[in-house]
Amino acid sequence: MKILLLAAGKGTLGKSNVSKPLGEVNGKPMITLIINKLRNVLKDTEITVVVNNENRKAIKEALSRRKNISYVVQPEALGTADALRIGLDRIDNEEDLLVMYADTVLIREASLAGIISTHKLKECDATLLTGLTEKHYPYALVERDKESKIVSVIDHKTPDYPPPWEYYIAPVIVKSELARKYISQVEKDKESGEYYISNLLNIMISHGAKVEAFRTLDETEYLGINNEDDLKVAEEQLIMRKIENLGVNEERFIRFGTGGWRARIGRGFTSRNVRKVVYAIAEYLIDNGISKKGVVVGYDNRFLSEEFSVIAAEVLAANNIKVWMSNKSVPTPVVTFTVLEKKAGGGIVFTASHNPANYNGIKFETQDGLPSPDYITGYIQKIANSINAEHIPWVSFSKGVKRGYIKQEAFHNPYLDYLEEKIDYDSIKKA
Repeated sequence: MKILLLAAGKGTLGKSNVSKPLGEVNGKPMITLIINKLRNVLKDTEITVVVNNENRKAIKEALSRRKNISYVVQPEALGTADALRIGLDRIDNEEDLLVMYADTVLIREASLAGIISTHKLKECDATLLTGLTEKHYPYALVERDKESKIVSVIDHKTPDYPPPWEYYIAPVIVKSELARKYISQVEKDKESGEYYISNLLNIMISHGAKVEAFRTLDETEYLGINNEDDLKVAEEQLIMRKIENLGVNEERFIRFGTGGWRARIGRGFTSRNVRKVVYAIAEYLIDNGISKKGVVVGYDNRFLSEEFSVIAAEVLAANNIKVWMSNKSVPTPVVTFTVLEKKAGGGIVFTASHNPANYNGIKFETQDGLPSPDYITGYIQKIANSINAEHIPWVSFSKGVKRGYIKQEAFHNPYLDYLEEKIDYDSIKKA
């Protein structure tokens, strides 16, 4: 995968009229912060930066110490699709291409990892980052059919239906071969006179290309930097994110044994490692084509079990997987029953079974309601121990509920009703 970073816009910031990509956030040019994000996710991948004649020299100076970066000039500000067309000359046909924008400094590394993972696991022709919201944004509106398939990505469109609305935020991953094939068909926008990547996506969709999206539910990522006020908001958000991560410590190796993964609370069993394990479960579900079935989440009465189950729901929801979560503690058989009743893709139970009170654990049950065999737990363990926790998408529990990805239910009642149908209580009483 190669990276194309679009930094050729003519916009400037502040009285000094500095080019937008060079606007400083917490003392550092935006473009350097974005390069850092890209490097953290894709390591030493080659980056091509699209610049204009006015900011070329300054951007090259700002990135002079960075390796594996090349530059290409967009002579006129003719839009994102035109910048992509110019950048494609540097990209091989067989390469996937991540197109990033130089003013999207609030996009999380986890969201970048999310669209990359979605693109690879679902074998997409194009994958875009989108966001759900109840606010109007000046972005391309994403529309879906009844099967939730993307049918259009339209700029300047005012929704004619109630919220939540889905917008294309950027970035996007495209197959270079298809982008090169259809880029000449992109027409100039009548309002702006520019060529947009959203129009390229529509052309690809009309020719049957597989276009998917990774949805972020974190609305702080939606902000593009257009003025000094936006810069201040971005600075505040990035500081808040650092504060959120201060309490996250390095944890020990995750190892599954008989009946699941167990560890001492506060040592190995932490919110950080729970996120890793649940993210690995999400990848397993996506990779095996059963993520749309959703996941059942239950928990026992151990210390923090309910809180850990909330974290699990937050990670699953951020990965666009529906969650049915118990509204109170339940024994493992109730989760097993609910997985079968819901025809879910699997079940997660927070319990450490017979282990001491200072332990907790995760059991993952298959869609058949059975304990996960070694090849599944081995897959989960491998992913969990290789993923950077900072790259794991998650969203607040309340947002997940609001967007319909998380639903709390009473699992006991259907289970007890089932038992009453199967057990002859009168005979037991007479025995």
